Amino acid sequence: MVTKTQKEVRYLFLLCAKIFDIVLIAKSQPFIICN
Repeated sequence: MVTKTQKEVRYLFLLCAKIFDIVLIAKSQPFIICN
């Protein structure tokens, strides 16, 4: 049970990190296009 919850937390953390990266890229993209 402990290892399962740790894996779920790690998966959620990686998912949040990926979403954060996508948001950062999406926010920086217009500036690159404008410049």
